[in-house]
Amino acid sequence: MPATAKTRFAELLGSAREALRDVGSRPPGADSHAVFRAVTAASRAAGFIEGVTISDPTAARDMVAEFESLVSLAEKTDT
Repeated sequence: MPATAKTRFAELLGSAREALRDVGSRPPGADSHAVFRAVTAASRAAGFIEGVTISDPTAARDMVAEFESLVSLAEKTDT
């Protein structure tokens, strides 16, 4: 996978992680905008993976493993 794709994916994941941490730092129900930002950021990262799958399925597998780290962060945020 080209370095630019890796960089872009890292940026997308970083945005999603930051947004999830922001959600976790607020009281439940306090800010739906933070939740919307987290969902949007995660959706962008997922869409990027989908696009990479077309051109480089092997690289996409590695990206999926990284993307799944968002699940554990979201589960920690949920508690």
